[in-house]
Amino acid sequence: MISFINNVSNYIVITDSNLAPLYLEKLLSSLKRHLIHGQRILVRTLACGEKSKCRQTKTDIEGYLLSESCTRDTCLIALGGGVVGDLVGYVASTFMRGIPYIQIPTTLLSMVDSSIGGKTAIDTPHVLQTLPSREISNDMAEVIKTAAISNKHLFDELSTGKEKIYAAVSTTDYTDSDRQFLTRVICTTVKFKANVVTLDEREGGLRGLLNFGHSIGHALEAILSPLWLHGECVLIGMIMEARLACTLGHCTIELVDKLIDCLKLYNLPTVLDIETRNELKLDQIMNIMKVDKKNKGTQKRIVLLSEIGNTVEKKASNVPNHEIENVLKPYLSNNHSKKLGDGTSHQQPSSISFSINLISSSIGLDQLISKLYDIIKNKYQCVLTTSIELDSSVQAQENQVHIYFTTEPGSTRSAQDIWFEYVVTLNEMDYHFLNGAMTFITDTICTQEERHINPTSNVTTTFVTPTISDYESVLPIVLNQWLELANAVEFRVDLLTPQKDSKDWIINTGKQLAYLRQKTVLPVIFTVRTVPQAGKFDPALVSLYFDLLYWGHRWGCDYVDIEITTLSSNQLDTIMSLRSFPTKVIASYHYPVRMNS
Repeated sequence: MISFINNVSNYIVITDSNLAPLYLEKLLSSLKRHLIHGQRILVRTLACGEKSKCRQTKTDIEGYLLSESCTRDTCLIALGGGVVGDLVGYVASTFMRGIPYIQIPTTLLSMVDSSIGGKTAIDTPHVLQTLPSREISNDMAEVIKTAAISNKHLFDELSTGKEKIYAAVSTTDYTDSDRQFLTRVICTTVKFKANVVTLDEREGGLRGLLNFGHSIGHALEAILSPLWLHGECVLIGMIMEARLACTLGHCTIELVDKLIDCLKLYNLPTVLDIETRNELKLDQIMNIMKVDKKNKGTQKRIVLLSEIGNTVEKKASNVPNHEIENVLKPYLSNNHSKKLGDGTSHQQPSSISFSINLISSSIGLDQLISKLYDIIKNKYQCVLTTSIELDSSVQAQENQVHIYFTTEPGSTRSAQDIWFEYVVTLNEMDYHFLNGAMTFITDTICTQEERHINPTSNVTTTFVTPTISDYESVLPIVLNQWLELANAVEFRVDLLTPQKDSKDWIINTGKQLAYLRQKTVLPVIFTVRTVPQAGKFDPALVSLYFDLLYWGHRWGCDYVDIEITTLSSNQLDTIMSLRSFPTKVIASYHYPVRMNS
């Protein structure tokens, strides 16, 4: 081991008080046999547990090194689990601007996870025999995580190899086959993580795959630690994030069941007890999740499974807050609806009716809707119909919402009280459609979701107005850069390519809005700005202006901006009567000098 590091005068072994009596003497004896003249070995023993992972302990270690006249020709050797390894690795990276570092991980978790990523490690599986059974189970969560995102064969082996692993790590009565199986599991897991961190040294996105289960899991750990261990929190996060992927249409419920079954094999807690549920608060979890290295501004990103061994993207995917909250709520005791920005609370409609408006060019839309229905029917009470005529004959219930799916914007005509039109662009991938449709459905019916800004909250918010005439041509990565840190996006209809007549205006506007929604989940401000008020829309086209605002409501935009001097009183009354679950009206007036509004 030490022969690979040249020009070293001091070897400093750092371990904890639990491990020192078990392995320190053996390690020192082995190291001393390889020392050459002028080299020495020093030992520093830390208190065991997470409490040692702090600035003060780092300062104490550095003070000890300086007191022993250690300089750049010093090598640190970390004998321990994740706490010792992370702490000593941090010291090594900063002391004298960086010194050599060797890690000897003593837990399964540190072998397959924390010791990989720019650090040096030597796995010694026999030390696992001194781990408590709960620690072994806890550590297996990270192994199962790796298999779930990268290796179906490994996952299948873990699903049938419990006895071999427990025999190799818990007893002295194991076979060569047991030890070989454990070694293969560790090596496969380590190899995957090492490959990922090598390809993505500066964390450009690929490395985020390793955080499956951690987006929610880290938030749970921040609340439940130390009663719940890291791996236990991560495995609950894995289950929740797998359910999230299922809800968004990326994977099947059978995948979630397989994951839970595998976790149960290793005596891991796959459900939360009542006491734990009472500890967890939705707002607290969501606030903690804001501080996640995978996030982009305010946009939360989560690793989503598509199948065992594969993910939707080779990085964490954008997920709307309300979808995360909907998955979290069943796990919490206090599952109360949140209030909207106006301080009022609305109940979720008793059912949803889906109507499909098919036109000749919409081949494939019926298959997409069938997939959507298979997902939504387990979440809400809903009715699936295949035409507007059928839907209009359905006996409407109080607060029932009707959502029409069409490829031709503005084509829906409905006699129902509460209805919306969802525009489908058939050039998008199935999972993009399902994700967008689920977001739209939740935004239009789950009115407890707080997408609107509360003007009394004293929180500074911003929106961005892209000056775009064709949203189909804009790359998602470019648009997201423009919208970084924004709380909403203004969709300026008057900046779109002008059309020859009213019908084409509505069709093009609906399609452009659909393209925008494919590329961002931010709340949308629907605006048609006229020329006298610093815009480009012809104020003489009052009827078209009214129609566009009408469709802004029917397309479920979060806000619709209305110029208070452009419409007549009767037209304003009509538009205001359209205010429904997801849409709020912004009354505006802009000075012609284009300076103030």
